[in-house]
Amino acid sequence: MENQCILCLNAINPDEPVYTCACNPPHHMYRVCMEKSNLTTCPFATTAVSFFGKPMIETFRNTPTGLQFHENSCFLDVLLQIYLASDSQWLKEVLLKSSPTDFEYSADDIDFCEKSSIYGHYSKQELIKILRSLAFNLQNDLKQLVDNSHKPDQKCTMVRETLAICMRSVFGGSDLKKFESLAFVRDQLLKPIYTSFHLEAQHKRSLQKDAESVRGLITSDSRMRVSDRGLIRQIFATFFGWLPTTNNALDLIVTKFMELSVSQGMAKGAMQDPKEVHQLFCNIFPPLMLHFQWYNHPELIHESSVNLFYYVDAENADLRLGTVGHLVSLASLAQNKLIVFNNQRQFRVLSKSNIEMRDAPLIVNRPLSENILIASTQFSLVALVLLSGEQRGGMFVETGASHYTAYIRHKRKWYYFDDMGDKNARFTAVGRFERTLFDATAKTMPHLFFYARADSVE
Repeated sequence: MENQCILCLNAINPDEPVYTCACNPPHHMYRVCMEKSNLTTCPFATTAVSFFGKPMIETFRNTPTGLQFHENSCFLDVLLQIYLASDSQWLKEVLLKSSPTDFEYSADDIDFCEKSSIYGHYSKQELIKILRSLAFNLQNDLKQLVDNSHKPDQKCTMVRETLAICMRSVFGGSDLKKFESLAFVRDQLLKPIYTSFHLEAQHKRSLQKDAESVRGLITSDSRMRVSDRGLIRQIFATFFGWLPTTNNALDLIVTKFMELSVSQGMAKGAMQDPKEVHQLFCNIFPPLMLHFQWYNHPELIHESSVNLFYYVDAENADLRLGTVGHLVSLASLAQNKLIVFNNQRQFRVLSKSNIEMRDAPLIVNRPLSENILIASTQFSLVALVLLSGEQRGGMFVETGASHYTAYIRHKRKWYYFDDMGDKNARFTAVGRFERTLFDATAKTMPHLFFYARADSVE
């Protein structure tokens, strides 16, 4: 407690009635001083200030305003807000402070980029170089978001464009306006490859005429906008059939086209599961990857998240699946500084024990709470992602009406984040975390759970 009352400036006597506000840091006032001043709450909590030309509340001036919804960005916004604002020290250490030069990428552990992505045809060794480059670029993007975290208007557009190189489906298509320019198609798309492979000299091709044909192909075929690498290659192959099969110029042209469509104008994105995007972040930033073992099996497993089934129903998981090795070793799981659980099986009640659900019973033997013990090691919840949307056949599904929000613990206080909320209330205080948030409602389903080990909680 501070040494003096902020109203009368006299030293605080703990035996007297004292009011402590929810500001960050908190202020302390004698109740009698508040009565004399006709105050019912902290005066700083209601003082509006001009901040980047927009009204902000002084109470939470150290609290992020929250990323705003931008072209179906909720799946990424919730993750970025958790990465940069939650009380997990490990997330900030890896994403903002560690050097990608020191990252150890294993060709056996990483996943390929999506088959439809720009680099979907690359070998794993080539992909490792690309992932390291992406790590540097994303780290710079994330640092900029942190620097701008208190601005009313902030978007993750640059992060999305960086991720789109490897996870193309974070965008639904391309705005091909730039490709209407003959000079753009000639100089930006074809010329670098034609020069490298000496196509004009060796194949007697005219760069100018080929550019005219390719421009017509791009602007007339609407399928080019769907951003599927295989389909784009098929369309280009109808024109570049004269290229020898041993020549990879065609693949480079396809790659260049997709790179330009990312950098020169992306259209609205399709709904994406935050679990998959988190997996991509783990591939790019390998220290985020979880390491654990199945019970009585020495092999070390590397995953971006753990199916909640193996924790809440660990006693029966092995028997229920009828497969050896599905009982997770909690001792190995507890070695991680951050554990991310996914609720792909859609447990509807996680706050109570022995709850049977749907036709095949799913039993919760380890109910969730804000603080849990894993192999005698305490983990604290720092974030919870919720999926809001429609149910079909008793299961929540992602549709155009789906939306992701999150509860995030920031500086030991809980906030609700909704990137479609009011501009000054996307990141709003909620007081205490209610245990019922672990349970599904008619419209929401708990989706991802971020638990930080006690020694890595801010």
